[in-house]
Amino acid sequence: MANQRITLELDDETMRYLSTVGKPIEVLARLAASAADGVRNHHPHRDQTDVSLRAERAETDATDSAEREVDQKQVDALVQAGRERADEDNSDRHRIDSPTAEADSVALEHERSNEDAAVGRVRAERKHLERTCLLPNATPPIAISRASARTSTR
Repeated sequence: MANQRITLELDDETMRYLSTVGKPIEVLARLAASAADGVRNHHPHRDQTDVSLRAERAETDATDSAEREVDQKQVDALVQAGRERADEDNSDRHRIDSPTAEADSVALEHERSNEDAAVGRVRAERKHLERTCLLPNATPPIAISRASARTSTR
């Protein structure tokens, strides 16, 4: 196989970075040889690995999604139980008609609204952390954007 000469212009910064790895001409020659080798020698085991990794990722995503759904249902159940207890306490206090019963009812609705907003903020913060992968077992951003694209088209 005959060698060919290629002229390449690189800026100073690129040359500095290449020189940290070795002589720039040698680094570029190794990179070119590696790229050509990758094109020449298709590796079927890599395809199999890719398929396995995709399947494993899909399984993990499904598990994580199911766990998040269970967490959300538990939060909803806790909020509902708290509301029911508050309603019982409130009804016990106001069994008889009182001039403040209506004001108390408005206050209760205001309190519920504040609690709903707080739960919404917590959920939004958790979603943000999951999107940015700051939570353990968080779904990577690309998977989140695909999932949200699927749900937004329905």
